Amino acid sequence: MKVIKFLFASAVIALASCNSASKTEAVAESEAEEQTTEVEAAELTPAETTGEDAVIILDKGATDLPVADVPVIVDFSATWCGPCQKFKPTFHQVAEEYKGKALFVSVDVDDCPELAQKFNVTSIPLVVAVVPNGADMEDLLGYQTYDDFKAYVEKAIAEK
Repeated sequence: MKVIKFLFASAVIALASCNSASKTEAVAESEAEEQTTEVEAAELTPAETTGEDAVIILDKGATDLPVADVPVIVDFSATWCGPCQKFKPTFHQVAEEYKGKALFVSVDVDDCPELAQKFNVTSIPLVVAVVPNGADMEDLLGYQTYDDFKAYVEKAIAEK
């Protein structure tokens, strides 16, 4: 019975967050098929959030986040991370709802390791809010529900 409880607890912890480990070849192949809009960090402005997709996906090798006069909500994730992929639709849905009030950026830790290191990312998914006035916002680690993530975004916008 103790073994079953241990296995169940291990599975729950594994699903809650992923460590930045190497990805499998199958996932790497699916990355190539993933259809996303990528822009270079140097070209980013808040006005670009009014396009088709409210989430900016940073190019491979990007080392800086865009600067904006609204909060920048960053999702550090990876394609091989189950909880990250589960959270992705929620991130995009909230980004659509708050388009223009905050800038939403998706960062693949495998594509942008220097940026992930700047933010001390050791586990994913990790959501970080950078607010223009420099207020310190707590990070969100692990899968987030729609309501919890929306409340976090609202708090970041209020901090502005």
